Amino acid sequence: LHDRRLAEKPDTVDLGEVDHADFTAQLQGNSSAVTCAEGPGRRVVSVADQHGDFGHMLELLKRLGLVDSLATSTPSTWASAWVGGDAILVQTGDILDRGPDGRLMYKFLWALQDAAAAASPPGKVVLLTGNH
Repeated sequence: LHDRRLAEKPDTVDLGEVDHADFTAQLQGNSSAVTCAEGPGRRVVSVADQHGDFGHMLELLKRLGLVDSLATSTPSTWASAWVGGDAILVQTGDILDRGPDGRLMYKFLWALQDAAAAASPPGKVVLLTGNH
């Protein structure tokens, strides 16, 4: 996890006060994420390589404060799952590949796109394909 905030100079990065080792240990090494700010008050969270593991993806998004703690693999919990405010979530790919939950994960992320766009203030979920 990297927490980057844009400083006054565009070429300066302030890493803030994030305990990277503690956060990584909490995630048990199952995901990689990069968190940074896009201008004042806007957070961009990038997540990659979920590889068909819905449970770990959902836990990661909850810990990052983007998804409600009550969201589950049951679609009826997805309509109001977005709690990330005006954050931008970028899933950089590799949702499929190794695990069994790829289809469920895409359905959840599509629902999360709708929930984020409908939120006030609206957030955004961007889905990229990855390399598999």
